[in-house]
Amino acid sequence: MIYVRLNTSGFEYDIYNLVRSFLPGAKLGFLYPRDLAHSLEGGKTAAEALKSYRLQRADAEEKLAYWEEKVAERQGAQQKRTAADPVSRGARGAWTEEKGHANHHERSPEALQEKLSRAQEKLRKTLERQPASVLLVDIREDRIRIRWEADGKEAEKMMRELALADERGLPADPALSALWSANSGQVCEETLSSFVKERPEAMPCAEERDILLRREQKNVLKRLIYLALSEDLGKDLPWGTLSGIRPTKILLGKLASGASEEEAARWMKETYMVSDAKLATCMEIVSRERKVLRRIHTGGMGGAEDGRKGYSLYLNIPFCPSTCLYCSFTSYPEKKYAALMPDYVSALEREIDYVREDFQEEKKRVLDSIYIGGGTPTSLPAELLDRLLTCIESRLDTSQLKEWTIEAGRPDSITEARLDAIRGHGVTRISINPQTMKDGTLRLIGRHHTSEQIRTAYSLARSKGFDDINMDLIIGLPGESRADVERTLQEIAAMGPENLTIHSLALKRTARLNLRWEEYAKYVMESSDELMALAASYAKKMGLSPYYLYRQKNIAGNQENVGYAKEGYEGIYNIAIMEEQQDIVALGCAADSKKILANGKTDRCENVKNVEEYIARVDQMIERKRRLFFEED
Repeated sequence: MIYVRLNTSGFEYDIYNLVRSFLPGAKLGFLYPRDLAHSLEGGKTAAEALKSYRLQRADAEEKLAYWEEKVAERQGAQQKRTAADPVSRGARGAWTEEKGHANHHERSPEALQEKLSRAQEKLRKTLERQPASVLLVDIREDRIRIRWEADGKEAEKMMRELALADERGLPADPALSALWSANSGQVCEETLSSFVKERPEAMPCAEERDILLRREQKNVLKRLIYLALSEDLGKDLPWGTLSGIRPTKILLGKLASGASEEEAARWMKETYMVSDAKLATCMEIVSRERKVLRRIHTGGMGGAEDGRKGYSLYLNIPFCPSTCLYCSFTSYPEKKYAALMPDYVSALEREIDYVREDFQEEKKRVLDSIYIGGGTPTSLPAELLDRLLTCIESRLDTSQLKEWTIEAGRPDSITEARLDAIRGHGVTRISINPQTMKDGTLRLIGRHHTSEQIRTAYSLARSKGFDDINMDLIIGLPGESRADVERTLQEIAAMGPENLTIHSLALKRTARLNLRWEEYAKYVMESSDELMALAASYAKKMGLSPYYLYRQKNIAGNQENVGYAKEGYEGIYNIAIMEEQQDIVALGCAADSKKILANGKTDRCENVKNVEEYIARVDQMIERKRRLFFEED
């Protein structure tokens, strides 16, 4: 266990993500001084954590010794019986307890062995809480310092000293001061620039000052932890201290504040310690994003200059042919829920009417892009798909629409009738998502289709006139080698889509891959700079350049997801939502609407996740959006 002792709260999330970026799977326990610990829900002091660990360890060791003794006694009794009557014992087979004994099941050898196994597992889990490393954090208004101690013996000694200090409760305990002057581990310190360089009379208002201070404290703290762990472990992280999902948004914001590209790049490197390679990718993407954002109605990035405000529309179709191993999105099997699909489309139509009334007629907003995702939108029968698209076209003004995307997604859902329904409306872009071209992997991840079906679906879409196709691939799927990834990239390159999105596998909390990890841990899951570079090289050969990027928690190899596109084929909706430059009105169950506030922050509301509940409560979902997007005169 890595114990983190803080003198204030509010930085736990950032510390947790950064430490686990260096040490995937590490367990962290947060500790506080006595007064602070008792004011926080679940807060503990070092003394309380150490006492709890020692008691639980003693209990686990006692139980293990008890069951080891019982198993040994039983084995000894069996050996005596075998020695006394080997012939008859062999005829009977394995030892059996006397029938009718009140404790027959619990005293059988199998039951005893199970008890022993449970006791061993309990002790193993308890020992995970043994202090292996300690991170000592001291945050002040004028400076921050940390001590990282990775030596187990020193870590235990530090925990004992912290526990004694907690018990004494002195405001300036000498034992705490001594911990900062130790010869082992890494001690790092940095003075906060806000209180050195700024004149008091130049400080902003108190609220803004607190926000700026907190932001600087967070960045400095993460930088110090990064330096300590990087030196101790002998490795760097390609994304430095960044743990958020939108690195390019940070860069866009810096450029929007008036910084030059050189100034923004230097600031990004110094503040977040991003590698040169990742920084170069970010700069390339941001340059491209700014051109795309000028074509739509955004709020502050130099968008369309007609004085009108825009929005994008998202519709969620939560049905799927099957649930993929890595997926955590809300989805429902299409066969089981087929009878519910007409009612679901009716509910979407009610939400579309709300959009027309509120955004089009009242607010006079411009609809810039539409994205229909899921789930698998092409799980809908062709006639329902046609009905939904007709509703959108007939009730909303699409005259200034820059992009209309449908995630056809699963090749086993793509039929001629469905493509005809899509082609018959204003849809400009579709996705056909292989994830891999290796049939064995497709079966393993629950994709109930073959690589041949991918080729067939792609060819059919081309024959229907679709000239803007995206394809998704995942790097790091179970059991896939570098050779497997390269074969997939070769096949995709031969097809020649206008867009290619490369995902690094992310272990989602509710995905089957995570919930049933023991079943899949035997497979190699590799995602690395080398594989991402391989994908980038194939994208370049295909004439595709990166245009958007985002990261996720628990992503393989601490990598990222990158969208590549030919010039002029960039996914407008992808940029708008990822860089949070435009309001997103989201329809359907589990759909998350997002409002961009004047200060650049966001507010949001989510529809209920259950499909039956969404249909029954669609009017309430509309009212949620009405409140979110309310504008005072």
